Amino acid sequence: MDNIPRSILCRVCNTKMKYVCDADYMVGDIVIKTPFFECEDCDIFFRHITESQSKAHFKTVGYVQPEHRPQYFESRKAFFEYLLVLVENNAVNKDSITLTDFGCSYGHMIELAKEKGMHVMGVEQDLSLVKASNKRGLDVYESVSDLPCNTDVFTMIDSLYYVSEPNKLISQVREKMNANGTLIIRMANRNFYSRITNFFKKEKSLTILGDCVISYSIKGIKKLLNGNGFTVVKIVPSNQSHYKKKSLILRLIYLMTFILTYLVAKQIVFSPGVIYVAKRQS
Repeated sequence: MDNIPRSILCRVCNTKMKYVCDADYMVGDIVIKTPFFECEDCDIFFRHITESQSKAHFKTVGYVQPEHRPQYFESRKAFFEYLLVLVENNAVNKDSITLTDFGCSYGHMIELAKEKGMHVMGVEQDLSLVKASNKRGLDVYESVSDLPCNTDVFTMIDSLYYVSEPNKLISQVREKMNANGTLIIRMANRNFYSRITNFFKKEKSLTILGDCVISYSIKGIKKLLNGNGFTVVKIVPSNQSHYKKKSLILRLIYLMTFILTYLVAKQIVFSPGVIYVAKRQS
């Protein structure tokens, strides 16, 4: 990693970031060390990787493998149905909703949305998943710029933190969105916990951040969206207690963080995930 710069610019605010530590990252069949940087102004962590490393990583993860599609759908169906209620409640044109899901993976959520009568599209970088979804009658494209029409609601469910150039993406999303459109983002919420765990350690570790490229705080998401023509209107703690693949104990812990967040009037969000609802500025 000697050829990696120890100082780079923030992907959100373009100010200087500082090096924190290296973290493991799966690339193909091997694990490499990748450097993490921190922007104190935005309260985000950024993993410095190449595009080829990112593509190799996603060839090995479980949620792009065709054989995992049925069990993945079963484990997340309740969550997708919950998200679609959010879509319906926050869409301006409730009688005829056009929904686009960025990072749609197997296309499960837009498939459910289509059954509800919504006009749906998806964006997915993995070409094999795009082709598989197209064969199932779903309109899925490789990039936002390929979308043939504008949309009322964009969703980004556990996908934005894999994007290395978020300003560019959010700007493209805004251009493909109808007036008063809605953007719904689900993100992991781990920066708070990473700082707590590192406070008690001699050597810093960001293993808790998983395989993300950018790990956001609420402050970071707000800065990103505000800078690209969106206003966050609602923040919803995501407790994940409905995930069937989680153990009962883990689901109860998630539920406790959800309750604790509301006990402190959401001044601190303890839940392991956060859902942001944002509106396109005119």
